[in-house]
Amino acid sequence: MKKIKDRLISEKISIYFYSISGRPRSLQVNQLVGFLSISLLISLLLASSLLYIETGSRYYRLKQSNAALLQKCEKLEAENKTLKSELDSLSTELSSAENELDKIIEYKNQLEQSQFIKSINR
Repeated sequence: MKKIKDRLISEKISIYFYSISGRPRSLQVNQLVGFLSISLLISLLLASSLLYIETGSRYYRLKQSNAALLQKCEKLEAENKTLKSELDSLSTELSSAENELDKIIEYKNQLEQSQFIKSINR
């Protein structure tokens, strides 16, 4: 491969053609190799630029998506705190209602006992 490259660059091989205007032109192979090398480098530069732009675009979309998800998580955490505090207050209310119910049952039992005792005494 290196021999072919060296031979193409060192030898003066010419390609003859006509330009668009109709004038005869010639191009030496070593010029052609240089032109193709420059064309390849430009193509690679364009491809890497497009890849960089696409990667930047994907990064921006992911960043926006992550920000939206983070905001949603924060909202859910706030809602979770609210629900926990509501659950705590409902638990407190349930405990006090159970205490009230226990007092009412105790009072009812005392009332039934006193009525039973009164009925026995009569």
